[in-house]
Amino acid sequence: MEHRKSPWINFVFFMADACMTMLAALLSIFLRQIIPWGGVAILPAEHYIPFLLLFIPVLLLTMLFSGQYRHNRGVSILLEFMSIVRLVFLAVVAMLALAFFYREYQFSRLHIVYFFATAVVLIFAGRVMLRLWLRRVRSRGRNLMHIAVLGEGRRLDNFVREIRSLPGYGYSVDGVFSLTPSRGALRYSGKALQAWLEQHRMDEAYILLGGADRHEVRMREALELFEREGVRTRLVPDLETSLATGARMALLGNIPVLAVAEYPLDLWYNRAIKRAFDILVSLTGLALASPVFVLVALAVRLSSPGPVFFRQERLGLDRRKFSIIKFRTMYRQDKRMSDTVWTVKNDPRVTPLGRFLRASSLDELPQLVNVLCGDMSLVGPRPERQYFVNEFKKRMPLYMERHRVKAGLTGWAQVSGYRGDSSIERRLQADLYYIRNWSFTFDIRIMLLTLIRVLSGRNAH
Repeated sequence: MEHRKSPWINFVFFMADACMTMLAALLSIFLRQIIPWGGVAILPAEHYIPFLLLFIPVLLLTMLFSGQYRHNRGVSILLEFMSIVRLVFLAVVAMLALAFFYREYQFSRLHIVYFFATAVVLIFAGRVMLRLWLRRVRSRGRNLMHIAVLGEGRRLDNFVREIRSLPGYGYSVDGVFSLTPSRGALRYSGKALQAWLEQHRMDEAYILLGGADRHEVRMREALELFEREGVRTRLVPDLETSLATGARMALLGNIPVLAVAEYPLDLWYNRAIKRAFDILVSLTGLALASPVFVLVALAVRLSSPGPVFFRQERLGLDRRKFSIIKFRTMYRQDKRMSDTVWTVKNDPRVTPLGRFLRASSLDELPQLVNVLCGDMSLVGPRPERQYFVNEFKKRMPLYMERHRVKAGLTGWAQVSGYRGDSSIERRLQADLYYIRNWSFTFDIRIMLLTLIRVLSGRNAH
C-alpha cells in the first residue's frame, strides 16, 4: 500500500512559485518596453533588475510565512487563486514601500501593474500544472493519503462521497466506521477499531462531530485509539458544532475540518533544515571519529566472541521499521531474549568492555550511519523495539505520538535524565514536549547538553 510520505511535494510548489515569480519579473519588464500604453518607458530595463531581484524573495517569504506550503490537499482552486492574489498584492505593497527609499529613479507605476498581473497569472498557472501532475500521479495509486472515517448517518455517507469525488486530492478512504447500523460501513466498537488499526496503517483519521450526545463517550474512545496508534486525527464539525479552542481550521473541498494537533516538524522546511544539519554533522562526525571507530571495533572483536556490530529492528518515523547499528556490548544471546528483555543496571549480559562503552555512549557511535542514511536524526525520541512499543502504547495513550518525528541519537528525555532503566512515563512526557516545541536552537541546546551528560554516564547500563 503506497502511503503519502511526501513533505517534499510542498517544496516542489515552493520552487515552482520561485520560478514563476522570476519569469513574471522578466516578462513585466519586457511588456513595459513593448506595449505603447502609458507612453515610452522612462527607465531602461536594466534599472529594474536589481529591484526585482530583491522583490522575488519578499514575495516568496510572504507566501512561506502565510502557510502556503503546509498541508495543501483539499484546498479548492478558487480559494488558492484568491490567496495568490492577496499575497502578491501584499508583496507589491512591500515593494512600493521599499521603492519610497530608492530615490535615484522614479519607477513606472504601469510596470508595477504589469508585474502584479503577470505574477498572479503565472504563479496560478504553475499551481494548476502541478495539480494536474499530482492528479495523474495519484490516479496511479501514488502519493495517497490513507484515511479512516468515523461518524454516523447521512453526514458520514455525504463525507465519504465528497472525499471519493475528489481524486485529485489523493485521499484513499480505507476504513469507514459508523456509530449506528449502516450498510456501507463497519459497525464501530473499540475492539473492532483497535483490531482494524493493527492490520492497517493509516495516515489520518476523521471524526465527524455532532449527532446524539450518547455517542460522545465512544467518540472520545475512538480519538484515544487513533492517537494511541500514532494516527493524525482531525475533527469535522457540523454547522451547529462550536469550534474547539486552539484547533486549526481548514477546508477539505467544501467540508470544514479541524486539525487536532500540528507540530513544527510537520512543515517541510523545518524538516529540510533538520535533515541538512543531520547530514552535515553525521558526515563530519564519522570523518573525525574514524580513528576511535577503528579502535573500538578492534577492542570489541578481541574482548569476547561475536560480531563487532549489533543490529536490531526498531520503529522510527511513521512507525516504519529500520535496523539500528551499535557496537556490541553484550555476550551473544538468543534473538528473542534481546528483543524482549529490558536492559537493567548491572545486567549480567553486558561485557566488561560493554559497560565502559555504554557509560561513555561510544556504543552508539555507529548510529551516525543511521543518521546519514536518514533512518534517524541526531535529536529525537530514542527508537524502541516493536515488543516494547506494543506494551507501552497499551498503558500510555499518547505513546505512538513519538513516531511523528524521526528517532534520535539523543533527545530531550535523555539529557533530562530519563535514560536506560528510567520512568517510561516521564520519558514520554519529555519526548512529547520536544515534538510539540521543536526548533533548530532546541536541537543545538540538546546536543550541547548531551556532551555534558556523556561525561557523567548517568542512567547508562
